[in-house]
Amino acid sequence: MSKNNPRFSPNLGIKPANDLEIRSSPKLMQRKDINPLNLHDDEPKVMFLSNCGMSVDLEKYHFINYIYKMDYPAVDDCLKQIVSNPQKVAEKLQVIRIHQSNTDKLNVVLNEYMDKDTVSKINEHLYESKITSQNFKPFFHDGAFRVFVIHDYLEDDGNVLYIVFYDPYHLIFPGREEVKNYSSEKNAMSLSRISIDDKYHSKVQEDLIRDFDGLIKKSN
Repeated sequence: MSKNNPRFSPNLGIKPANDLEIRSSPKLMQRKDINPLNLHDDEPKVMFLSNCGMSVDLEKYHFINYIYKMDYPAVDDCLKQIVSNPQKVAEKLQVIRIHQSNTDKLNVVLNEYMDKDTVSKINEHLYESKITSQNFKPFFHDGAFRVFVIHDYLEDDGNVLYIVFYDPYHLIFPGREEVKNYSSEKNAMSLSRISIDDKYHSKVQEDLIRDFDGLIKKSN
């Protein structure tokens, strides 16, 4: 995926970032009549924001989404599913309200991927998706891997979900079993970590990648 510094805004009729006709994009959620995603409607089309594979390490907030250079089956299997079949992201969704009392960490992480003006406009349109490893499924829950997505509606594509970032260790809203995951994962991968972008996103179907106004890019 591109390492340039695009700006973000999912909106009507937006074209891929590699379309040379693109000069600028309107701001996020310009339409005020986007209805909440109805999971009984047609399945939304899943697309990738151009910086969604960027990995961050926020020690103060106990969040990391770097992955292991070596094979780590429970995480790698989920990423392979997403890259080969992005529609997996649309299967297990839960709406997120950014202003809930437990969303401070989420808000901080979102600001790593998009500017504050953009973050302020996506409430009511943000969802968390559970991705379960097919080969390493825990006995009593769906596994740790989460994907955070924005819902939009496009005239050409209908309902669309844009992948914003990945939470492979369930650190945004951790259960009791994940509370210590930040330190354990960071220590274990200290000499062998890699960004999701560098390990997997070269395999993402190019016509599913979108650049918009407000995206933040950093080198991994």
